[in-house]
Amino acid sequence: MLIAFSLGSDNEKAMMDSRFGRCPFFALFDDQSGDIDYVANPAAGAAVGAGTGAAQMLINRDVAAVVSGQVGPKALEILEAAEVPIYLAPAELPFSTARQRYQGGQLQQYRLQRF
Repeated sequence: MLIAFSLGSDNEKAMMDSRFGRCPFFALFDDQSGDIDYVANPAAGAAVGAGTGAAQMLINRDVAAVVSGQVGPKALEILEAAEVPIYLAPAELPFSTARQRYQGGQLQQYRLQRF
């Protein structure tokens, strides 16, 4: 399955980017094959709706989970509706470390508290 990581650049040495909707790139990591596809975020420069645009793009690519620093409320709503879990990784964490922590079950899943 594909796991999307929000990144600041498009290579193995990239650092995590805390901005989901406005991150420059996503790494789409196939946890079965180990393949990584770096994809430019087409919504990063949007005047409005960057988070929703990024979320929809990832859903269209059949992403099964997202790893990022922060996800805005509208993007969160779209990802939750598509049953795509979100895991938190701090900004400036190397992508390779975030990937290892995801695979090891060491990242906290983001959950919106509803009252």
